[in-house]
Formats: sequence, structure tokens, C-alpha cells
Amino acid sequence: MVVRAKASCKQLATFCSRRPELDLVLLGGVTSGPGMEGKLRALPDGVIGIRGKMGDSILAREAYSYPGLPSPAVEKSSSGTATIGAAGHTAVRVSDVDSTQRLLDSYFEKGYKELDAARLYGDGTTEEVTVSQIRKQITLIIPLKPGDHSPERLRATLDISLKALHPHKIRVLYLHAPDRSVPYIDTLRAIDELHREGKFEAFGLSNYAAWEVVEIIHICKENSFIQPTVYQGLYNAISRTIEPELIPAIRKFGLRLVTYNPLAGGFFTGKASFEDKSLDASDPFHSQNGWLGPIMRAKYLKDGQLEALKIVSEIAQTHNLTLPEIGHRWLQHHSKLQPGDGVVFGASSGEHVHANVASAEKGPLPEEVVAALDLANRVVGLDAPSYAR
Repeated sequence: MVVRAKASCKQLATFCSRRPELDLVLLGGVTSGPGMEGKLRALPDGVIGIRGKMGDSILAREAYSYPGLPSPAVEKSSSGTATIGAAGHTAVRVSDVDSTQRLLDSYFEKGYKELDAARLYGDGTTEEVTVSQIRKQITLIIPLKPGDHSPERLRATLDISLKALHPHKIRVLYLHAPDRSVPYIDTLRAIDELHREGKFEAFGLSNYAAWEVVEIIHICKENSFIQPTVYQGLYNAISRTIEPELIPAIRKFGLRLVTYNPLAGGFFTGKASFEDKSLDASDPFHSQNGWLGPIMRAKYLKDGQLEALKIVSEIAQTHNLTLPEIGHRWLQHHSKLQPGDGVVFGASSGEHVHANVASAEKGPLPEEVVAALDLANRVVGLDAPSYAR
């Protein structure tokens, strides 16, 4: 399972040094966010994955499997690190090494192997990591954030990262969101050249529209460029915009799917309120301070979502289920995910980890609950956030 915890890479590297059976995987690239547009960072900024002796995933963000199913809908997932980082920064709730270790121990005790983080998490506190703090047996996976995808900037980004991270290797390069100011063929030719030079092993896309994915694949095929093999996108029980076009497109061309926002940015935690149209301001993800809160409120505080929350809350009470449980079980058993796909989930404490894992490992939801979720999704309608940026 992919667990999102906005983490300081320094803290996670320290944690991994205490767990020699695990490998640390970092994903980085161009920084994005208020005041950081276009800036290059010499240190990794993205996803942190941890793999252990149980097996080596082909792609980070796909290292965990939900156990307990005869034919699992989701074989691989990761744990997010969005809540870990330097104290006082956006969304940070876990800011010391000991607390970080307790949180991650809870995750690994369940047999899961991967974490997911980004440089902009914790307002850039992941930049504290240094190569000297990383074990030698590391694979580094570097996805690019929105920014300049010109050949020159792509090469500059990778060269800076490779120099900073030497002798570690970049395994997967993600284009994390479209840069439509640059012709795709120019970007893809540059990516192919970098791949031929041995600067990374695999290629992925995130937050691209279905038509863009198809166009990119055709460009790659026509020019014998390296093709993307994985797509990461927003998907949950009330945000299904990837289903009509994106999922058929990536299935046709053999891309794996990794989804994020399984609990709809707090919708399936009960933090949204349809009485006063608000989100729990004490939750760092929804605070007025920082860059993340406004984004989450814009996505999930629309009339459609709040009306849907009434439907889901009522059916949850009827069946004595928690909202997070409903969100996780829907993805596991009733969504369009297939074996080999992944889910990114988040936690800020060991209790959250155990609760998320326990929910994901339960069986299918009652038919009445599934029907209520389908109704809630229809009620959300055009208020659902788009999967494409």
C-alpha cells in the first residue's frame, strides 16, 4: 500500500539507517508551489519508497499488496509521508525521528514496504537530506513536477540530481504534470536521450489527460522513444473522473495505475462539515495557513461533495461503518483497480496506519453501501475535481 506522509527525507533516511533490511527510495525533481516555481533543487524532492527483503518492485509507488484476497484488486501500494517533516511547516504533525520511527514501524509491522513523499511537502523540509545520510543500496526515482519540460531544463534537472546523489541511480522518471508550453515531441525526445544515456530506467506520467497520454504513447511509438509504463492519478469513491476515458486508455496501452487521495482529501474522515460548509481547520491539510489547505478546500468543499457527504454519513451509521473504512474498501473491492495497480494512503500516527491497513484488508462492502456511494458520486457530478491538471 502507498502511505502518504509528508516527510523530511533526513528523518526517513535516519529511520532507514536503523532498519538495515530496508531500502530507501526517493523521488525528486523540479520544485513547485508558491514562491518555488521553476527553481531547481539539487536534492530529491518526491516520493520516498522503502523496499525490503520480501521483494523488489519494478516501480516505486507500487511496492505494497493488500493481503487477504483470493484475487486482490490492488496488488501494490505505498504509504504517504505528508505529515512528517520540520515542525511548524504545512501539514506537518510528526517532526522528530523517534515519532517518525514509531509511525513507520507500525506500517512495516503489517508487512508493507513503501513510503511516498514529495519535496514540497512540509514546505520543502525534505531538502535537508544529504547523500551522506543515505545507504549505498538505494534506488532513486525522480518524477518531475510541473515546470519547464524543455530539453535543456530536463537535462539540467537530472544532471544536478545525479551529481548530488552520486553514486546512486535514478530508476523511474515521472513527468508529474503537463508542461503544455513545450511541444511533447521535444520533451519526449529529451527523455529518450536521457534514458539511452543510462540516467534512469523507467518512465511514468501523472495528472495528464487521457488524450495526452494517448498522444504521448503514439509519439513514443512512432519515434522509437521509451514509453511510459505507469500512471498516477486522483481516484476515490466520489471522484471517479478517470473512469470514462483515462482508465480505458491506460489499459489499452498497458500502463499500470497508481491512485492517490483515497479518502477524498478528508471527505471520508468526517472532517468536512455540511452544516457550516467547512473543513476542520485544526487539521494541517485544511488550515488557512500554507499552500495545501486552499487546494483541498477548492477540491472538496463544493455543494455536490457536501450533499454527497450526507448520503455517505447516513449509510455509514446504518451499517455501523466508519467513513475511512468505506473509502478504503470501495477502492479495494468495487473500483476499477486491477491486480498490479496501487493506492497511496496517508497517516500521521501508528493508530492511523493500523486503521487504514485494517480497513483495506476487510472484505467487500454491503450492496446497499455500494449503491449509496454510486448515488453520492452522481450527486457530486461536475463538482468532482478533475484528474488532469
